[in-house]
Amino acid sequence: RGPWLKEPCSAAKSSSKRNDTMPEDLIGPILRESIDLLLDKRESLAVTVCGTKRNPCLSHEILESHKQLKLAAPLHTCKSIVGGVEFLRDAAKRMHDCEKEVIARLEAIVSKE
Repeated sequence: RGPWLKEPCSAAKSSSKRNDTMPEDLIGPILRESIDLLLDKRESLAVTVCGTKRNPCLSHEILESHKQLKLAAPLHTCKSIVGGVEFLRDAAKRMHDCEKEVIARLEAIVSKE
């Protein structure tokens, strides 16, 4: 009775994932064209999700240079969660603090509008 498996679970086929990155010389033109499709004639507000403040954020640089955007604001990774903190005892508190920080940042961006 019940299902009968011919293969053990450990022998299940794993899907091969491609982790190819897009060449940087293609990212800029694709982002510019995508932004043109999304924006209408009135001034808009855009938020870019970036990594840490130390790392460059090409998406934000492209958005910032766009003439139709009223404001382009970067949203960086919280300092409290950088570097594998998910295994620390206070990981949940750090994540909660980061969520509050992101909400405050978004509220500040929107209030500038």
